[in-house]
Amino acid sequence: MARFAARESIAFVDIDVVDGRGGPALRHQDVVVAGDRIVSVGPTGGLLNARLIDGRGKTLLPGYVDAHAHVGNSGVMESSGVSGLSTDANLQRWLLAGVTTVFDMSGAAPELNELAERIDDGDVVGPRLFHTHLLITGKGSHPIPLARSLASLGFLAEYVLPQVGDDADIARVLDVADDQLVDFVKIVIDRMPEGTPILDRSLMARLVQQARHRGHLVFVHAGDVDDAVAAAQAGATALAHLPWRGIITSAKAQELKSSGVVVVTTVAMWESLSRASTGAFRASAEDRAFIPAAMLASVEKPSVIAADVAAVGKELRDNVTNRQASLQALLGAGVPLLVGTDASLPSTWPGSSYFAEQRALLEAGLPVGELIVDMTSRPAHLMAGANADFGVVEAGKCADLVVVDGDPLADPSALGRIRLVVRAGRVVEDLRPSDGGVH
Repeated sequence: MARFAARESIAFVDIDVVDGRGGPALRHQDVVVAGDRIVSVGPTGGLLNARLIDGRGKTLLPGYVDAHAHVGNSGVMESSGVSGLSTDANLQRWLLAGVTTVFDMSGAAPELNELAERIDDGDVVGPRLFHTHLLITGKGSHPIPLARSLASLGFLAEYVLPQVGDDADIARVLDVADDQLVDFVKIVIDRMPEGTPILDRSLMARLVQQARHRGHLVFVHAGDVDDAVAAAQAGATALAHLPWRGIITSAKAQELKSSGVVVVTTVAMWESLSRASTGAFRASAEDRAFIPAAMLASVEKPSVIAADVAAVGKELRDNVTNRQASLQALLGAGVPLLVGTDASLPSTWPGSSYFAEQRALLEAGLPVGELIVDMTSRPAHLMAGANADFGVVEAGKCADLVVVDGDPLADPSALGRIRLVVRAGRVVEDLRPSDGGVH
């Protein structure tokens, strides 16, 4: 089970540095860490009063960011009868994949605030945590219909989730967000499956505008391309997913670019969910390394697939080429991206899904240097502003760092060859997934 080592001054000696800003690697550097800070970055060769770590043949990068996460999800279908991952197990798996920051997209803010504090204090081994409160959706809209289908207590979602049916509801749900000390607000406009209720588009736009007026960053889950464009035009900070229904044309991609919105990718998740919901999922090598065999088997060979889930899976499958075209349009227009996974969901788990997302984006043609920016400095800047103290390798910044074998700018697969992870100056020991966190 992963754990934090005691803090000590450490020096990475003669290591190459990819600082997260998109430029070339800095070769043969010494990087010194003391406390939770990077103290210096400079050419190798000086006297170093610290624990020395040989960096030859390795590259140091900023810790990775998963910009779409659900830290409290178990990663299994309740109907499977299989035990899932605990929150602690999820958090550790992100760290093992080099992810030192996550954006949680829906949960009880008081609990997430407490968890974030415990992580920052070192009492819980996990990545830095930014979060919203419960997601805001339309009356009876996604994810409520699927929750009813998938869980024996799914009807509770209808009573717990904030729902907006008219303008009078907007102030009410945003007052709650204001009181919960959230880092951002998440809004959902989607039908899952087709034919279920959805938040009215014009009402969604007013909700986005009023949330921004109150000073909130706003992430919008928009299933349909036209809803995504409307959210961006209304002032959404980010789209929480690549839209899964419809095609982003080059003209619509330019509209998204002009709006200033960023897009959290979750490309691999849509594909794995499509396969899992139609009985065609097969675990990757990373899944098998990170996830208990019983959990994998429950998704690879499900005993039953709910009708609503199968309907969603079919529509996901029918839109595969649309999503591929949409991603190409975003890349062509230069719409800024953030790397996110939507873990932990059945078929999309922390750690292994991050490697799958990297591969999906590289295979789509995203240059590796831009991918690294999308994994590090761009999400940091979005969430914490120009003075973010993470997301880059620079003296004075927080020591959230990843060491990989090889040169990722020449060989992108090096991004997955994690050799050392440092979170706020603490080395993460025992870089192996364990069932110890599984309940």
